[in-house]
Amino acid sequence: MGLAGGLAIPIVKYIMPEIPRAHPYPQTRLVWGDGSPVKASDLEVNKVYLFNYPLHSTLNFLINLGNERGSL
Repeated sequence: MGLAGGLAIPIVKYIMPEIPRAHPYPQTRLVWGDGSPVKASDLEVNKVYLFNYPLHSTLNFLINLGNERGSL
């Protein structure tokens, strides 16, 4: 078992090469036009807020859905 067991791991790594990992996107902070940070409590319920992340051409949206009654 010694020689066969010692060769098993390199053989498996050769047959199934490691999948390259994607680099995580950088963290960012959403701010209002005046530079103050966006807080969840500042968001109106059911209003759509648009922002670009991680690229300037990638549009995202943020919606405060409220609680189970549909209100803050």
